[in-house]
Amino acid sequence: MRDMKSDPFHHPRLSPQQNKACEMVLNGFTREEIADELVITDGHLCVLLHHARRHGVPIPRLRSVRRHCPTEALKEIVADIGVARAAKQLNITPNAVRIRLRDAA
Repeated sequence: MRDMKSDPFHHPRLSPQQNKACEMVLNGFTREEIADELVITDGHLCVLLHHARRHGVPIPRLRSVRRHCPTEALKEIVADIGVARAAKQLNITPNAVRIRLRDAA
């Protein structure tokens, strides 16, 4: 887990867990990092952020890093650890990794 940036966030109508999740989103953390830090599932994180948005907090929608890995980052990962390990890390099949690399060429 990387260090938290110094931009604090607090909304009086949110729970401490919702405030922490919002703070991490606004500081650029990924869904996986936030869920790991708060020890919650990805689905529960989505619920927390949905409730924050209902209270008027302008939280951007997050994408999963595992399924939406940019092509250049995917190339670097594959070069470092290979197709099979990259697929396992990204939670996709090795064939999906090969297809993404082929389509990017």
